[in-house]
Amino acid sequence: MKILCTICVRAGSEGLKNKNFLKVNKKYLLSFTLEKAIKSKIFTDITVTSDSKKIFTITKKYNDIIVIDRPRKLATNSASKIDAIKHALHYCEKKKQTKYDIVFDLEATSILRETKDIINAYRFFIKKK
Repeated sequence: MKILCTICVRAGSEGLKNKNFLKVNKKYLLSFTLEKAIKSKIFTDITVTSDSKKIFTITKKYNDIIVIDRPRKLATNSASKIDAIKHALHYCEKKKQTKYDIVFDLEATSILRETKDIINAYRFFIKKK
């Protein structure tokens, strides 16, 4: 079973300005999500889709992360997140020449999520078909 993990990170946030560049204990919020996704070992591929070069710089620290320069029309305040996820899915399927069975989307700013939460969500999803 092939599983894609998408992490959608826009540069411009309105609610909390520049929230994706905040640090907790000297670590970017995105880093917490990437590390837990990698540690879960359930994803065939992990992708970060963004319109920010700074996000791409943060992501370079991690091996085998697919980085997608998200089109401007999918990075606006009015753009649908599901459209960004679909774009990432199509991009990764073309790049990897494969089809994914499942797509997980993880919020970059949910730093309290534990690796076991990701694994349990996956198990629940499979169990409930």
